Order: sequence, then C-alpha cells, then structure tokens
Amino acid sequence: MTAASRTRPGIDTIGGGRVRTISLLILSLPVAAIGAGGGWLAQPSSRDLVGSYLVERMGFSPADVRAVESGHPVARTVDGHTAEDIAVVGAVHIRTTPATLVARFRDITRFERSDSVLAIGTFGPTPSVGDLAGLTLEPGDLSAVRRCTPGSCDLQLSTDAMYRFRAEVDWQSPKASDEANAVMRTLLLEMLSAYRIGGNDALGQYDDQRPPVRVAEEFRLLGASRDMPVPLAPLAAYLTDYPRVRLRSAEDFFYWSKVDFGLKPTIRLNHVTIYPVPDRRDGLRYAIVTKQLYASHYFSTALEMRFLVEDPGRPGQGFVLLLVTKSRVPGLSGLFGGVIRLVVKGRASGSMERHLDHTRRAAEGK
Repeated sequence: MTAASRTRPGIDTIGGGRVRTISLLILSLPVAAIGAGGGWLAQPSSRDLVGSYLVERMGFSPADVRAVESGHPVARTVDGHTAEDIAVVGAVHIRTTPATLVARFRDITRFERSDSVLAIGTFGPTPSVGDLAGLTLEPGDLSAVRRCTPGSCDLQLSTDAMYRFRAEVDWQSPKASDEANAVMRTLLLEMLSAYRIGGNDALGQYDDQRPPVRVAEEFRLLGASRDMPVPLAPLAAYLTDYPRVRLRSAEDFFYWSKVDFGLKPTIRLNHVTIYPVPDRRDGLRYAIVTKQLYASHYFSTALEMRFLVEDPGRPGQGFVLLLVTKSRVPGLSGLFGGVIRLVVKGRASGSMERHLDHTRRAAEGK
C-alpha cells in the first residue's frame, strides 16, 4: 500500500494510545471516478462478476463501473462489521494479461518501490536473520523501546519482546542501536518461523496497551472470506488455518518492509499467497492475498486481496483488478475514535485510487 500525504498536527495523540492510528489509515489503505462508455461492464448483472460485485454488493454506481471499463480507477470505503474494521474496495481495468501483473508482483521489492517505502526485503526458502540485514528501527522507536513495559509501550510488542530489549541491549553502550536492531531482526525471524509451524495462533499478542490484543483473534474478526467476489473456500481456509491445510497450486513468499505512512514509519511482516483460481467461466484467474503477520504500529491485523478478472467476452484484451483492503485498528470506537473514523472514510478512497492507478501504469509498462 502506498501513502502520499501528511497528517495534521495533533491527530497522532487524540485520545491517546491506538486512536492515533486512524489518520495513518487515511494514507495507508490503498470517489467518484469520471468517464463513460459502453462495453461488457456497462450493464451489470448477476452473470457479470465485476459489475455485480461492485454494484450489488459494494454499493458502487453503474457510472463507476463504466469508468472502470474505460480505464479509470474507482474506490470507496465500505462499512465494516465493527467500529474497529476499516475496509476499502476499488477496481481498475488494466490492459495486459493477469499473468503479467502476477509476474511483477512476485518481484515485490520492485513492485512496492516508492518514496514511502523506506526499506523492503524478501525471505529466502529457509529464512535467516541475514534476510533482514536492511531493517533498522527508527530513532524514535529506539528511544521508545528502552522504556517499554507491559501496558505502556509505543511499539506493538509482546511482553517477552519488551524484556528482551531490556536484557539483550546495553543501552549505555555506543553500540546500543546496533544491538537493538539485532534484537528486532531476531524477533521478526522467530515470529516468522513460529508462524510457519503454528499458523495464526503462533503470532501471539500485543501487550503494549491494556487489554492485550491477540493477533489470531483479530484476524478471525476481520472475516477474510466475507468480501471475496465469489466464494473461494479453499483460499479462505488456507488464510485461517495455514499451515495445517494446503492450497493446491498456490505460491507463497514472505517479505518485510518499513513504510512511512506520514506518521511513524512502521515495520511490517507479510505473507503473500498467489492463487491461480481453477478455471472459471466468470473470468476470475488469480487471487493475490497479502496477510500482515506483524506491524510495529497501528494495525492489529490487515489483509490485502487482489482479484484478477478477465473479460470472458474479450480474451486477451485486459482484465479488471479488484482490490480489497481490510484492517483491524483498536481504538476507533467512542467519541474521538468515531470522529477520526469519519476522516478516514473521507480520504481512504482517494488513496486507493492513486494506488490502483500506480498499479495499472506499472503493469502496463508505463
């Protein structure tokens, strides 16, 4: 996901704690588009996967769908199931093949390259701490982590992680920052290794605030399958029950990034699944899902789902990318959270439209 603007002073601290997360979401969740024209999307029906999904399920207008068909990105926020859910849905027509976008996405370090991505790297088949060599904590996080205690920490960390920063870093040493970075890299590697064996339950919990937040429960509340354009039960089960279940023909890789959303740069650990959907007459060819395993700030969990849908009537003439981003952000309820939530909804769609346009240009070689 990309970010393009700065928050206003004061938003970061309204209500304290997790409520500061909301203005980040304005930037990080990648309305009305213009343009008209005929074509296969002009008359949405139950037989038209893109049109029926956008209009009948997500509340887009027929004009929005025509805009997609003519090459304009469109996006809108949709209501979540709780106040702490943030969801944005968007679409754009891309004049290349789905396989081309998949190939570009595999090269994630190039695909996500932007001014807001401060560092990024992938893990090898056997992840090692060397895969995280480019990862460093920001000066503000280095200052914060040395003071962390359960229930009071400016980073999302478990109690064990907080104590390890205290025990394994000599904060009086000139090499303290190097030692802290080494601890962070080791923690992320251990988290990834545990996840590859134990799945969501192995991701533990964040103890930076009270009550603590269990990542597996947050992901369950996110409802991975609810906003898919068609039922994809094998994929939904894989996202929930990895690695206990397998997904035939799927391709997985893991990567980390440090992203500047406009507030505090945030370290994220991600699991990507590329799923070639078995032959479907509705044109759905691939689902690409990015599942957040860890974030140092703001998100308790997040999911990006990309669905690549060819036009069955015009094979080889492009496809529609449907993008769904879902996040859980504790702190969006109540008076202050509700106010900032409105700000999020007012800006998130524009952020996603910019991201969709960037994706379209990259996939088309522009």
